[in-house]
Amino acid sequence: MRFAIIFLLMASCVTRGIRSPKLAYDVKRYALAAQLYLREYEIADTKKEKSEIAFIIGDCYDKMGKFTLSKQWYKKSYDLEPSNKTLISYAFALKKNEEYQDAMDAFAELNNEIQGMPIFRKEAKICKQAKDMKKNQNPLYRYHIEKFYISSDANDYSAIYDSKGRITFSSDKLGTTGKNKYDWSGNFFSDIYVTNNKETVLFSDKVNSQSNEGSVCWNSDETILYFTRCEDLNVGNYYCQIYKHNVINQEEDVELLNLGGNLSNTQHPALHYTDSILIYSSDREGSVAQYDLYISFLRDGKWTLGLNLGQVINTEGNEKFPVWYKDTLYFSSDGHPGFGGLDIYKTWRLTNQQWSIPQRLEYPVNSGADDFSYSHDLNFKRNDSILEKAIFSSNRNQDSGDDIYTVVKKSVQPKTTERSYVTTYQVKLNYFKTNEYGNQQIHEILDSVTVQLNNESTFSTKQTNTITFNVKEGQNLIVRSGRPGFLNQEIIIPVSKIENILQDTIIKKEIEISLIPIQYNKEYLLKNVYYDLNQSFIRDDAKPALDELYSLMLANPSIKVLISSHTDCRADDMYNMSLSEERAKSAKTYLLRKGISDDRIQYKGYGETEPVALCQCESCTEDEHQRNRRSGFKLIR
Repeated sequence: MRFAIIFLLMASCVTRGIRSPKLAYDVKRYALAAQLYLREYEIADTKKEKSEIAFIIGDCYDKMGKFTLSKQWYKKSYDLEPSNKTLISYAFALKKNEEYQDAMDAFAELNNEIQGMPIFRKEAKICKQAKDMKKNQNPLYRYHIEKFYISSDANDYSAIYDSKGRITFSSDKLGTTGKNKYDWSGNFFSDIYVTNNKETVLFSDKVNSQSNEGSVCWNSDETILYFTRCEDLNVGNYYCQIYKHNVINQEEDVELLNLGGNLSNTQHPALHYTDSILIYSSDREGSVAQYDLYISFLRDGKWTLGLNLGQVINTEGNEKFPVWYKDTLYFSSDGHPGFGGLDIYKTWRLTNQQWSIPQRLEYPVNSGADDFSYSHDLNFKRNDSILEKAIFSSNRNQDSGDDIYTVVKKSVQPKTTERSYVTTYQVKLNYFKTNEYGNQQIHEILDSVTVQLNNESTFSTKQTNTITFNVKEGQNLIVRSGRPGFLNQEIIIPVSKIENILQDTIIKKEIEISLIPIQYNKEYLLKNVYYDLNQSFIRDDAKPALDELYSLMLANPSIKVLISSHTDCRADDMYNMSLSEERAKSAKTYLLRKGISDDRIQYKGYGETEPVALCQCESCTEDEHQRNRRSGFKLIR
């Protein structure tokens, strides 16, 4: 697969004349290493030696993206001499080949063999989900996928559309500028090409060089090309960096972007349409594991050093190949639960530091192989029958390496024999600022709110505090709202089908949504989380308020909270302090059981030290006592 060929380069020097398979493997000449180890395999004497060599051959093919061959050699290795190490690689190879039932069985066996490793149970569950999703595809859509006409026997990948309908892509086909072959795969170095449906030509020789050139993006007026180049920067070690080229002034040399990272790989640029936000992939120090996505901002003509997008996006695997489409960021990952190799996901930037939880694209856009670089046709106009047109890259056809595919997402219209009437909801959202959680103490108009509907479409209120949109009847509408410096808010608006209507109907809904400024160490009252006298259990009437806090934490995946609990003044101080501690702990336990991570919740009991109803204990009414038996939460860093 081509992303390994170019972009996993912590790579080798281009050494010639290697005869040792181990040396070829150590310097990442995997194509040569596989050939040399095949000879070693034939002359090996013992089963143990053959098993060890077969495992390395499988590993070489896996790194080259030849997953069918890697699976076959891992199986040979396991059959010759079973081991957990080989079974792990074989299980993941089965998953990449979409042999999900066999992969589930292998992961289940590993879960029984190796104690204390929940990853195998998790992978078995992921394989079952993938098997079910492959079998039961969304009945509302159909995907028509075929190879793009420019795909060749070489590796063709990372294609993107521009506004003129041209496609810029990378290829290692014969005729590239670099005449050497790249040792990882045995193919030629790659260059950047442009096609306009009539002819395909090499890009400027200012861009293409004797090194590897790969993934690209354009600025908004398509006068500047950002691209990846991988070259020898440190005596024998190849590193990938991002460059830019002014296509208007062809005489200018390309310019290296200073994004930090020192001697590390920085690659796969994706420029937002504002020309001021750059997303890219890097394995620099500070990454969660291998390759992470980073963000830089253009400030006074210079790019800021990269900031990690955080653990909502980045995983212990690889995150690569970001592509912007309007305000939606597409990227590929093999760390989020998926079909096998790299899968394509989409996310939205809610605030400067927060992103929505990534959504995986459906099968068959994603497959067991590596799928990446999802680029929309910028000239396509959505209609009732065709919802989306795009191109993406994949090595699902392993005979030809990476190929470029077109995808058309079509709507499946239900067959009806009689006229059915439709209810359309016209929803108007009005945004305000409040200084209390669930309490309208201040009520200021709030503009520039980002609004996301059903985790898909994203809008902005811009200079107003109002947005209006139409929604067809159906499932409930999930509205997530965000603004820098405020907590994201998520609400559900019922848009249910109305039976027995005799004409198309419009129902208007107007809703006020209040966003809370982020203030640390300020206590927000959890309404109606009260406790019975001398008890710490969560009453049924308290659960809705805790459910609201649960939803708030889901909508703001980076926040941490301190749950506070208070008692009335009855009983002695030490008893009340202990009781409040147990009550706060009960609230935390409730949220943990709903799925919030333990490291996001702390708790503390305050006893009777901070009453809100200020009365002499012996003269307090029962209502005042209950108001003091309360719970709240604070945002903490």
